[in-house]
Amino acid sequence: MAPTIRNLIPSLPRRAWIVLLGDGFSAIGGGLVLPFLIIYLHRVRGFSLPVAGLMLSTLAVVGLAGGPIAGWIVDKVGSRRALIFSLALSAVGSLGLASVTEVWQGFAVCAVFGFGQMFLWPAIHSLLVSIVSERQRSAVFSVHYVAINAGIGMGGIIGGLVADVSRPSTFEWLYIVDSLTFVVFMAILWKLKDVGLRPEVVAGDEDSPKAGYRQVLRDKVFLRMLALGSLLVVIGYSQLQSGFPAFVTREGGVSTRVLGFAFAANTAVIVVSQLVVLKKLAGKRRTRAIATMALLWAVAWLIVLISNNVGIHWIAVMGAVLGLSAFALGETFMSPTMPAIVNDLAPDELRGRYNALYSTSWAVGHVIGPAIAGWALGADLGNAFFGGLIVACLGAAYLAISMERHLPMSANRVTASDLVGTGVEDEEPAEL
Repeated sequence: MAPTIRNLIPSLPRRAWIVLLGDGFSAIGGGLVLPFLIIYLHRVRGFSLPVAGLMLSTLAVVGLAGGPIAGWIVDKVGSRRALIFSLALSAVGSLGLASVTEVWQGFAVCAVFGFGQMFLWPAIHSLLVSIVSERQRSAVFSVHYVAINAGIGMGGIIGGLVADVSRPSTFEWLYIVDSLTFVVFMAILWKLKDVGLRPEVVAGDEDSPKAGYRQVLRDKVFLRMLALGSLLVVIGYSQLQSGFPAFVTREGGVSTRVLGFAFAANTAVIVVSQLVVLKKLAGKRRTRAIATMALLWAVAWLIVLISNNVGIHWIAVMGAVLGLSAFALGETFMSPTMPAIVNDLAPDELRGRYNALYSTSWAVGHVIGPAIAGWALGADLGNAFFGGLIVACLGAAYLAISMERHLPMSANRVTASDLVGTGVEDEEPAEL
């Protein structure tokens, strides 16, 4: 068994592992609070479901508005500095959520947290790409996904055991701890002085957001990927924090403790199967993997829909766990594909901007998804909503396959080389 596990671990530079472990630790804080955010705002702080859904959307609205500027800043100052700034603001925002009592406070704190988070993905993706070789991009994004999900899973178990809607202080302490995990990751990055440096600016780039983004927006293939990414977030990831927890706790009567274990099962599937899926995808088309992910999500939402309409509590509980497990299996096809495609299409001097617009496409999905979920569930249209999600997942699978005629083959295959090895490389590639 040991050789098999060893062969599944990709060979990555030591500095990449340090960054991955730091981000994984900060993800523990996310696991403590994110699965319960809409429940905290609705049942603990007393905000209505539509208002709570809009608060979650505020996180994404800020990211949507500021994302392009974040990409320019990443390219201008370097991904490491931008990431430290992101973590500092996120720590402040999470700390603020612990003391929210009024509606305006909820929107204000979510805006601060969202402002910090808008730097996170373009910065961390650009930082990781600056450390590894081109052939290691699918691998490093896969390990990154394992790291953050392992952290979220650990946090989800703890949060599910601690969170109690009848005791607001339990949620307040969880948000305080979440804030501290951001600070720890900042300290780790502070010591890594030689990573995430600003790339060299090529001729023709005037070092301004407007000049750089004109070139990015001329990349029609990239724009198609952005549209697909937005759709996948609306029907998938955004529902993990909004539609799913609200639906199963109301319709199925599932407790927050069970919800915590459902998210833990989601994470366990990712952690166990991600590197296996990565190895199986070697040499395969990334678009086919994305289509497979969408089909698995359709199965996941079907399980949730059926189990919550049987009228038997234990079936609703099992449906929540099995549904998120099926969803997690689909998620393992995302990390070796979408972010790797984006970074294969991006030139070095515009990498922050490419990753920022990719993150912005996710922000669009997180604006639309929770708002629709809050409205639909508030109007008692949960069954119709989840039925619509299933149909949309099938449509997304078709769109992913149709991308094959537009995407260069060089960006549409998971590279077989450098996917597995001893885990840590002694030699590290030069900084970009």
